Amino acid sequence: MAGIEKLIATKDVGERTLYCFLAGTLRRRPEYAPLGYDRAQLYLSIRTKDDSSADAVATVVADVTLNEDDHDDDHLRIIELSVVAEGIGCGTFAIEVLYLIADWYGCRGIMGELFGNDLVRESDRTLSFFQRRGFDVIRQKDNRVHPWRIQTVSYRDRLPECVEFSLDGVLV
Repeated sequence: MAGIEKLIATKDVGERTLYCFLAGTLRRRPEYAPLGYDRAQLYLSIRTKDDSSADAVATVVADVTLNEDDHDDDHLRIIELSVVAEGIGCGTFAIEVLYLIADWYGCRGIMGELFGNDLVRESDRTLSFFQRRGFDVIRQKDNRVHPWRIQTVSYRDRLPECVEFSLDGVLV
C-alpha cells in the first residue's frame, strides 16, 4: 500500500494479534463535490506484526460514498479484498474493520461486486465467506465483468466488541 500507514485497529485472535493499518487520512466532515457526493478512499493492510513495513496477510481497497441530499444512499463499497494467509482470521478482521468504519461514517450499508476471476478457483468458499458475515450474495446475470454482487444493510448487529478501533491520528 502506498503512503504513510497508521494503526487503526487491533484484535487478539488467540495465539496472535492482528493489526489493521490505514494508508493516508480520512476527512472528519464530507466535502461535497459539485455532483452532491463525497468519496473517501480506504487502503487497509492487515498484518500479524505491529509494523507497517511487515508483509500484509490481507489487504482491502474500499471507498465510502456520502451523499449531500440523500443519506439513505450513503454506503461503503468493497473494491478489492485479498486474503494471503487463510485460517488465521484476517479476512474476518478486515470485514469487522469495514463494519466499524461504515458505522463511524453512518453508512446505510456495505456492498461490493466480485469479478469472475475472484471466483474461478474457490467460488463456493468466497460466496460462503460473505454469506456467513451477513451479506446477501446476488447473481447479476446481465453483468459479465461483475457476475456477483454482495451487500448488507444489517451490519450494525455484527459490530465487533473484541476489536480495538480508533481513527485518532488519521482524521483531517
